[in-house]
Amino acid sequence: MHSYTFDSDRLLNSALRDVYLKRQYTTSTAKHGPFSRPPTLLEAAASGAKATIDWKARTFEIGGTLQAVDGLKKKTSSFSGTRYWRWGEGEEYKVRYGDNMWIISSSDSADPIATLTSATAHVFKANPLPVLKIAQSLRVEEQRQFLILVLLYSETKRLDRQD
Repeated sequence: MHSYTFDSDRLLNSALRDVYLKRQYTTSTAKHGPFSRPPTLLEAAASGAKATIDWKARTFEIGGTLQAVDGLKKKTSSFSGTRYWRWGEGEEYKVRYGDNMWIISSSDSADPIATLTSATAHVFKANPLPVLKIAQSLRVEEQRQFLILVLLYSETKRLDRQD
């Protein structure tokens, strides 16, 4: 898996760096007021490809295609925290949270395709930065960006529920 470490615990305003500390992606979100969050932009360093989460409109935009979040995800059981996400006609992914980590796998497999560790606060030792991992087999940039947006969206919503 490719491993990218956020250079700050602020997922929505950070650079994602590979093991050689080279910036691979950047997330940016303007400062916001207490009632709404402005859109978050994800940009790939190599290609310049951009993807956006519009928090207020509840949409993802990738490669010029705009889709509503409610049309991208579904939940099968009210007792399960697992969600299923699909971008367009692509593969459906199973997204779940456990052990301080988001895990994305194919809907018909348990093997992780992508993971995101949550930033955790420690009192007596340094706080580890969030780490995003994506399977090397996932080569289509649009699908990679979709999974990164899903992880950013899921973790941000989880943190919002904690506040």
